[in-house]
Amino acid sequence: MTHIAAALFFGLALLGGAAIIQLTLREYWQDVLAALRGDVPVRRTARPWASRVRATGRPRPIVVRVGQFQQRVAS
Repeated sequence: MTHIAAALFFGLALLGGAAIIQLTLREYWQDVLAALRGDVPVRRTARPWASRVRATGRPRPIVVRVGQFQQRVAS
């Protein structure tokens, strides 16, 4: 009987964790995709727990090849 109760408990805990992850992904899916692309998404609605809303994007870093940089220093 203890094995059944333990299996039920951990099964429900696993189901609850999966539900929370699914709800979180559903709410933040656009933000996740934008972060993977390297963009900073503009939030459409302010969330009540956030103190301020990000509305500006970050500048992209400048990519410089190391070989060119070393040649300029050596010359």
